[in-house]
Amino acid sequence: MTNGGTGPFFGNLILVNSGRGPLPPSVALVNPSPPHNTTVLLDNFFGRQFNSLNDVKIRPGTNTLFFTDVT
Repeated sequence: MTNGGTGPFFGNLILVNSGRGPLPPSVALVNPSPPHNTTVLLDNFFGRQFNSLNDVKIRPGTNTLFFTDVT
């Protein structure tokens, strides 16, 4: 389930997902144009699964991503 998103990021959208069933929480890069491909950028931190990713923002001028992970 998608909890937050931001963009544009090099013409794509960044979405954070809380995970569902066997899928872990993740940060994904989504192409809004055909072929609408999706790439998971991050789904763990040094092997430890995230709890529930909630929101994401891009720091203006730096292309640095910030996201929250609630306990």
